[in-house]
Amino acid sequence: NSNLLDRIDLSNINLAGTDLSNVSLKGKNLSGTILTGADLTGEILTGADLTGTILTRADLSDAILRGANLSGNDLTGTILTGADLTGTILTGADLSDAILTGADLSDSNFQYAIFDNANLENVNLYNAEFIQVDLTKIKNKSLAGADLSEASFAHSNLSGVNLAGVILHRTNFGNAD
Repeated sequence: NSNLLDRIDLSNINLAGTDLSNVSLKGKNLSGTILTGADLTGEILTGADLTGTILTRADLSDAILRGANLSGNDLTGTILTGADLTGTILTGADLSDAILTGADLSDSNFQYAIFDNANLENVNLYNAEFIQVDLTKIKNKSLAGADLSEASFAHSNLSGVNLAGVILHRTNFGNAD
């Protein structure tokens, strides 16, 4: 019941494996909360404090995380298929094995983020910042079908990455490999 949750402090607690898909977490303080394997499908997390939240293997398919600060968060194996992460800060986040297919990552910051075996096909990376990011280990070594318009890959490694069908309008590859 979301009314009950309005009165409960959800920070720094263990909610691993919990089904939260029909619960309103908009604007909630989830800092330090363990959400490993939690079901957050379609969840609206706009305005939620996710600082230090552990989201490994959580299902955030079609979730809305607009403007969330996920800097340094562990998102290993997280499912973000079709999620809206517009304007999200993911500086230093670990997105290894994450599934981001069809996600909207426009205007987001991925400086120093880790993408080992992450699926980034058909994502919207419009105006996203990938500064000093190694994308050579992404799943299938492919950004196929992605919108890279106005994105920055300065000082990043894209050696051998498949860019078939990508949109490259005003994309910055300064000092990139």
